[in-house]
Amino acid sequence: MGSPHGHFPVRREISRASGAARMLTFVPVETLHVQLLFRRRVAGADARGWVSVGVADDRLVACRRASTAYRRVRHPVAGAPHGVRVVSDQQIRKESGERGLRRAGAGILAMALALESLSDAS
Repeated sequence: MGSPHGHFPVRREISRASGAARMLTFVPVETLHVQLLFRRRVAGADARGWVSVGVADDRLVACRRASTAYRRVRHPVAGAPHGVRVVSDQQIRKESGERGLRRAGAGILAMALALESLSDAS
């Protein structure tokens, strides 16, 4: 979400009365990962077992997604999750470094593929 540098463009208007032009500034945007924890290890999980299932750039949106994921997601091998959290890129880096952040992104794809296999079976 946002730019590769973690900033979102925001347009700000300068007083029209003075005739000044519009100015484009950048404000930092926090990327938040929705992560689930299963009793059994799943593909895409980090060393502690957390696997990302989505991202958001707003904490309220991330919390809503986390609530929905926790209630609805059933992994084909691991079953229902027993933990859920919303965690920032910064926290993932602190826990696992850049590799952990890349793994978090890969976890989203791994979970999508695992859940897709459920829909293919029906």
